[in-house]
Amino acid sequence: MDDAGATSTLSITNNDNYTSYYKVRYSLDGGNSWLSATDSLESAFDISVSAGSTNNTLSKFVDDGKSIIWQVKDTTNGGDFEGQEWETVNASATVDCGCEGGTVQVNVGLGTCGNGSSTPVVKLTPTSNDTT
Repeated sequence: MDDAGATSTLSITNNDNYTSYYKVRYSLDGGNSWLSATDSLESAFDISVSAGSTNNTLSKFVDDGKSIIWQVKDTTNGGDFEGQEWETVNASATVDCGCEGGTVQVNVGLGTCGNGSSTPVVKLTPTSNDTT
């Protein structure tokens, strides 16, 4: 499978008594470069979370062998992030799709067609003992 990996979802819970607004970015290369978590060019913030609510709408695909770092800035002033610092959310564990250390058993047998000719039949049986 060429698209081996997993989806990381950022979950933000607002335990305050007022709505908070967030800018969100992420890195897939250990923090060397950052990408905006949304394509929201029309808004001063990426997401808002009402008092007592949880937002888990931001998800990104992470390739096998990689990890994601999320960063957020928050404000209660509808998108005024002046003076706010980026806060790093704990990085995800490295994605491991269990593809390491496996073997492929190949069995080639001869099948028989209706007209009596033989056709090779290939059976691939992939296995892996990777449990992480």
